[in-house]
Amino acid sequence: MIKKFYSFIILLLVVVTCKKEESVGPVSVGPVADDPTFRTYINRFVSEASSRGISVDVSNLKVIYSDTLNYYCGWGDPNARQVQISSRVSCWLQQTDMNREILLFHEMGHAILGRSHDNTKLPNGDYKSIMFGGTQFNLYTQDTPERRKYYLDELFNPATSLPSWGGAKTVATVLFADSINAASNSWKFIQRSSSSQTGVVTTEQYVSVGHSLKMISPNLSTFSYWGYSLAPPQDLKQGDRLVLSVKVRAIGLTTGSGAIVAMRGDATSYSVFFTTTQGTTPIRGTSDFVEFQVALNYYVTATSVIYFFLMIDGNSVGTAYFDDVTLTKYE
Repeated sequence: MIKKFYSFIILLLVVVTCKKEESVGPVSVGPVADDPTFRTYINRFVSEASSRGISVDVSNLKVIYSDTLNYYCGWGDPNARQVQISSRVSCWLQQTDMNREILLFHEMGHAILGRSHDNTKLPNGDYKSIMFGGTQFNLYTQDTPERRKYYLDELFNPATSLPSWGGAKTVATVLFADSINAASNSWKFIQRSSSSQTGVVTTEQYVSVGHSLKMISPNLSTFSYWGYSLAPPQDLKQGDRLVLSVKVRAIGLTTGSGAIVAMRGDATSYSVFFTTTQGTTPIRGTSDFVEFQVALNYYVTATSVIYFFLMIDGNSVGTAYFDDVTLTKYE
């Protein structure tokens, strides 16, 4: 199943208005599908299996909408040979073709192939299988056909050999290093509408050079953030691993998600990748400067700009200082 996390951070990717869809009654011929678009991916599943010499029977498969999947976008049941898709708009109607495919292929992996979750990791840190538990969206995209081929090969044959791009990345090169200097500071503080959060370059707390980026969240409000944009260095290759490291000092962040470090890559008209500490590495409480990291295991060369985001959750009250920001590639 694909777990759906609700969070303000998604606003950095796309503004989503969630609403319940109108119920659509299932058709009476099999495979049963509440939405005609489901059939596109059912047929594609059969075709992809056939291209690999595998025959799958979907004649008694049901793919139906559900308004009871509070925390998941999908649920596959091998006993009932049924897939439930959340009726939330953001779980289906607002997803890309590849994400719809990933969602239904994962759930049909449960319902048709009888596969369980497999959380094994490749040496580069990516999941070994499309059948991992969690959020599979963007596991592969239009820009990563080699990843799609591997994950579909593995879906229909768990004994598939590990891909060449999944090897460990150990050779490090620093691409960007900023110790925050007031005289040459290129960071921008973006104060969002209705936000009470403030940001300033300060000498109050720092690790090196004598400055840091300070952010205060005096009460619960819309989030704001420190942002930096970087043109990707030309020596970045498809499949390189990127790690963004930031030293953070938290003061009194006792509610919400606390401080957050995030990295996003955009092509000309769409988002290519997004990774964040939110939901996995809490930055809360009170502490001296501690280094936190977000990692992208597979860089995509379609990226035209890389963004760094340093922020405090809108549901958090307190102060954070950010210093010594470094981006390192591993190949």
